[in-house]
Amino acid sequence: MGKIYLEGADNTRDLGGLKTTEGAVIKDKHLIRSNRLSRITQKDKILLETEYHLQKILDLRTPMEVEQEPDLEVAGAVYENIPFFMESMVGVSREQETRKQMLHMEEFPEMSDIYKMMIKEEFCRKQISQAVREIMNTKNGAVLWHCTEGKDRCGLLSATILFLLDVSARQCQRCCDKQQRDGRLSKDQ
Repeated sequence: MGKIYLEGADNTRDLGGLKTTEGAVIKDKHLIRSNRLSRITQKDKILLETEYHLQKILDLRTPMEVEQEPDLEVAGAVYENIPFFMESMVGVSREQETRKQMLHMEEFPEMSDIYKMMIKEEFCRKQISQAVREIMNTKNGAVLWHCTEGKDRCGLLSATILFLLDVSARQCQRCCDKQQRDGRLSKDQ
């Protein structure tokens, strides 16, 4: 699993190279997780088009997040917005109005509660299932999924995909740890 160096999306990784418990290796340049694509450069777009043959982009952000910071188009890639949360779930996305409400931190849910919500809420489960189907049905070229920072929603989907591909829990944890660390670094910069 290697970092993909994009100038405008600094938390991007290729999940290729990870081994399953049976010894098979996930093919390089097919499964990509990232943070927002609203800041990618022309050079980034060309890399995703030519080197990765990007076929599909799954944006896991809420419609309000997308409206505030829309993805830039990558030629040849189909875009789909599959938000993991409903707009009414206050405090779980990075919407500008929500930022104001986050000043009252007692109202902001703990991350552990957000993860539980993604598993327990029917809407969230359906959205995760739809994203998994979209990834698994991409036959030629790469599929890239992202949220804002490329950590939480993206991490849950990545862990689900790796679990379904029979990657060990240990390797999956290392993958998630790298993405969390890189997401924190990019946010601090």
